Amino acid sequence: IKTATPSPTTPILPVHQIKKINLSYCKNLTPLSLKLFLSMDSSMMTITHLDLRGVKSGSTQKYITDIVCLCSDTLTVLKVGFGLDAIKAPPSRKPWNMPTAQIGLSDRSLCKIVDSCRLLTTLVIHGCHQLRGTDLLQVSPPHSNLTTLDTSGCSALHMKGLLNILNMMPKVRNVNCSYTFITATTTSMISANGRYGLYKLAEKHL
Repeated sequence: IKTATPSPTTPILPVHQIKKINLSYCKNLTPLSLKLFLSMDSSMMTITHLDLRGVKSGSTQKYITDIVCLCSDTLTVLKVGFGLDAIKAPPSRKPWNMPTAQIGLSDRSLCKIVDSCRLLTTLVIHGCHQLRGTDLLQVSPPHSNLTTLDTSGCSALHMKGLLNILNMMPKVRNVNCSYTFITATTTSMISANGRYGLYKLAEKHL
């Protein structure tokens, strides 16, 4: 009589955590679907890099801060706003000038993100025309990990506002403010933003 040999147990493959998510230019994302996705079990997903630039849903842009804060404990790189193609587009084709305008980040929402996401080292904010740096809430203590800030295309941002933002993140050493008044090179803007702006940034020891 032969005894049956027990079948070997099938090995369980380890689950690799999702850490980097690029959802830029996704058309049909909703705040609810994103919240469900980002609230998955931490054994499956620990988000360190998140790119939400150019998402087409106006409601997603409106609630972007609440969505980002779902992964605030692990996030180190965040990219929000609009794509550079929108920033370079003529005024009639910019998303924020459309009848169903997509809002983007404001001063208040920036403060909430900076205050909540304490591990951030890189923050990219493209084309958010509501960002001015003049209506900031106090962030206490100042952010101690942010070293890179990109505000390209934030058309309402002037030097004073940028300096206010940098005061919230004193460790920043890399700044990109392309396509803003700060980098304007017309004769009427040079004295206010050009060389003077470079001097002011130099004083921050960037």
